Amino acid sequence: MYSVTQNICAALHLGRLIPQEVIDRLEDRHRANLPEFGIDKATVLLEAKCARVRDEIFDLILLIPAFWIVLTILNFDFHNTDSFLLRAILTFSPPIFLAALIETIKVLVINNHLRRKVARSITHAEQPEDGSSVHNVIIFGGFSPFAGYGVDLDGWSFVIDSEKPKNDDDRTHQFEQIELLNCVSEVIRKTLISATITDKIFVDGRRIRSNRMLLPAITASPKVWIDPDVIRAKIGQPDQEALHYRVISIQLADEQMLLTYFLRSTMLGSNLFIESRCFLLPPIKPEFAELVNLPCWHGPQYYCRVYAQKLLGSLLILLGGSIFLLGIVRRSRIWLSERIFGHPEDKRKVRDESYNYGNPKSLRESWGAENWNAYFQMLEKDMAAKTCQYVIVNSIVDFLDAKGIATDDIKERRTQIFNSGLIISGGTVTAEQVAVGSGASVKTKITVPQSAESDGGQHGQRRHHS
Repeated sequence: MYSVTQNICAALHLGRLIPQEVIDRLEDRHRANLPEFGIDKATVLLEAKCARVRDEIFDLILLIPAFWIVLTILNFDFHNTDSFLLRAILTFSPPIFLAALIETIKVLVINNHLRRKVARSITHAEQPEDGSSVHNVIIFGGFSPFAGYGVDLDGWSFVIDSEKPKNDDDRTHQFEQIELLNCVSEVIRKTLISATITDKIFVDGRRIRSNRMLLPAITASPKVWIDPDVIRAKIGQPDQEALHYRVISIQLADEQMLLTYFLRSTMLGSNLFIESRCFLLPPIKPEFAELVNLPCWHGPQYYCRVYAQKLLGSLLILLGGSIFLLGIVRRSRIWLSERIFGHPEDKRKVRDESYNYGNPKSLRESWGAENWNAYFQMLEKDMAAKTCQYVIVNSIVDFLDAKGIATDDIKERRTQIFNSGLIISGGTVTAEQVAVGSGASVKTKITVPQSAESDGGQHGQRRHHS
């Protein structure tokens, strides 16, 4: 199976993604970059620039038939009606055929590049980003602080009195928040070997203007990595400016998906507050996963079909050279304006006290699919999520029990947390009837079996789930 990086690079070359938009985002110095899980950003940036340069070269070559057809129009004798149609076909056909040939050669070059470099050179050995080595600060720009981690699946939280003993005659033992988190992490590592566990802080991009640790200057690029000792000092602190979370990430489906649990605990007086949220970064969209369908070799018959298709759209193809010229003029104007008057974003930063230095979502999130590509992806997610949730809750209970703290309230909630999915008795629910993600809703009629309807009363009614 090809990696996410390989498929995204193929999408850039095949026109599924616009190279300039990807380049602008990856090289953006004004807003904090987010983790791009499963993606080698350096490789994607290189391939995006390669695709942009190739497109510009072919657009430049297309100026030849474009100027040719313009000169032909200027020199064509429209007043002579003798054999007008035949003369028009013979006169205008050569530049049109040339434009179609140029576009066919471009397809050949793209396929050759994908086959020889992208499909072979980029391998899993390149260690795509997992977000743990380059980010310990997430600066978000939207509602959710967990930008870059995908869809909000579920979450839970509870408060427990840390001074209430398990037995009336006993006393509770004091502990640090890091002890609780380390206990959970140790059990996770033993149970889920592939899990990656890190500490991160999450900061609103609209509230870092005066934070010189994250923003050395108003016009500087925000920092996404700081001293780990500063991160550890945030553990258990109810600081609303920068919240600490223990991040537990599990790569699924050959690194096509990422399941992440965010765990936080803090003391409010004698009350222990524990929060957990679960996010899923889904696989990429099917249209970005075309590399697997690329044959090892395209024969003459294939390129004859491509040439015929390009010939039909040759008049639109000729516009490529003109668009290229307009693009050069536009980029030159922007470059000159920035050198003389400064970048517009830098001016906004100085002028706008609430300038948002964060991004609401990552590129990888925007490339994510809305539906499962295969049933076993959903199954693997369910297995990992339920296992991780089971381990987290039980390890918290065991830790507090060892400290002599009453856990009756948690044990009552534990069953509710474990069974927080959809429970249907006597009915059937399909994958299409379930909405995934926080705030999602589905209105579906679920009809119970005929035997239940014959019982009458509420068991014979149709249930609506929304």
